[in-house]
Amino acid sequence: MRIHEDESAITELSSWWTEHSRDDFGPFGLPEWIEAYRRSFGGDSELCILEIDRSDVSRTAGTIDSDPKGDNIEEPVALIPMEMYPGGLLRFAGGTEVTDYAGPVCADEDVPAAATGLARWLSDNRSSWSTCSFEAVPEDIGFGKALVDELDRLGITASREAREICAVLDVPSDFESYLAGLSKKERHELRRKRNRFAREAGEPELVAARPEELDGDLELFFDWHRQAQGAKGGFMDGQMEVFFTDVAKTFTESGLMRLEFVEADGKRFAASFGFSSRGRRFLYNSAFLQEARALSPGMVMIWLMLEEGLREGVAQLDFLQGDERYKFQLGARVRGLESIEIRQ
Repeated sequence: MRIHEDESAITELSSWWTEHSRDDFGPFGLPEWIEAYRRSFGGDSELCILEIDRSDVSRTAGTIDSDPKGDNIEEPVALIPMEMYPGGLLRFAGGTEVTDYAGPVCADEDVPAAATGLARWLSDNRSSWSTCSFEAVPEDIGFGKALVDELDRLGITASREAREICAVLDVPSDFESYLAGLSKKERHELRRKRNRFAREAGEPELVAARPEELDGDLELFFDWHRQAQGAKGGFMDGQMEVFFTDVAKTFTESGLMRLEFVEADGKRFAASFGFSSRGRRFLYNSAFLQEARALSPGMVMIWLMLEEGLREGVAQLDFLQGDERYKFQLGARVRGLESIEIRQ
């Protein structure tokens, strides 16, 4: 095993990292996301990427030996992107404010090896950290349990706690099957809102932002966001706008970005800021024209996104973190996230 602390390591490891990133993490598992995060928010932390090597695993028949000098580096079995904060606080790279999924970069079958490798590195390097707080880890990948079990074996105090949830909608093969899976009440409400919008505003369509118009489209999205009520309206400050712009331009270049608008009769009513990757759609953020609130433009947008996803063969629509009621009215299921706290 070895630690990469230079920012250039993200680029150096990017090919393997991208190939082995988890499909269900979407953009959050990719090196470009970590780079964008660090450009906007990484000022008070130091990069700390743990590389666990396949040679270590095979040489010791399923266990991992620490190789701090990196003398036996071959193909990695896992990467653990982390950041060290003042006072010795170690966290997954990407922070907690903007990153919805976090965890190891590895194949499913290598999750136990990733957990074992991290636990043993923490044990061998106790002077390098004081506490660890690993958040936004999906419970269903098994990493949290494997990590805590190995830390317990090594005599290090660790705990797991259910914190946030994500809402994931498994998309059926056709739209009528999707509607049939909803309760009678929710099916009626969704159709009613869709029909009312068409009747009062015109037939809606989902229109993708074009790269050459991205700056103007983002400004409209930011303006709607700032006009929103409550905490949502205060979320999009100057620093967050810089980050969202960076993410949008980065992932537009790679083809994953989906900035889309609900339009009717030449007028825009709502916007979705999300991603499309490996058969999944990720709805990261949204905003809408406040004066059109009564027309439920957000729900109409989801309707259109589902229709589009079905045409594209999308298997899942991930609403990401948050327990907003509308997500479950639309048929989403809970995907639990856990926080792993470690102290010496």
